[in-house]
Amino acid sequence: MPAAKNPKTGITAQQEEFCQFLANNPQLTYSDAYRYAYATGNMKNATINRNASSLLDNSKMTTRVDQLKNERAIRTGVSADALLVQLDDMRTADVSDIIDSQGKLIALKQWPKVWRLMLNGFDSIEMLSKGGESSAVLKKVKWIDRLKVIELIGKHIGVQAFQGKFDVKVGPKKSLQELLIQAAAEGQCEKNH
Repeated sequence: MPAAKNPKTGITAQQEEFCQFLANNPQLTYSDAYRYAYATGNMKNATINRNASSLLDNSKMTTRVDQLKNERAIRTGVSADALLVQLDDMRTADVSDIIDSQGKLIALKQWPKVWRLMLNGFDSIEMLSKGGESSAVLKKVKWIDRLKVIELIGKHIGVQAFQGKFDVKVGPKKSLQELLIQAAAEGQCEKNH
């Protein structure tokens, strides 16, 4: 007897677990979600990968994952657009915002928020003045990897800089060269230099 399907979503309880895991753990793979939702102890990795991929060929599954991601975005107040804006702010941050006219770092509390968010760690020393007041001086600053920020922007669903996919309709009487010229003329393909 086939597993009962939810009347609203049209998917089974195990498929729902798969979708929930995938939507709430975007850093993990489809195969990880499949291992979570299904008994895979005796399966080979290739079988797990194939089964996970075939689940996502089902439009009901992808619709459910998208729905869960949207619900999470509403619940957390974090949208893909807001994240993209924050990543782009990090990408374009200018170091002159945190350096004074003599080339020294200004006080940390005076840094713009974007620079404080990009701070990954720092070493400081405490100095005492003659009046007994102490102040901290930054000696070493460690930043987040800005290349990783650029990579994340490129992978963003709205940017898709690394997808490299385009549709070309193939007719029986056109050469590959003619098709590429046609695709470029229609704006479907960009020439890489």
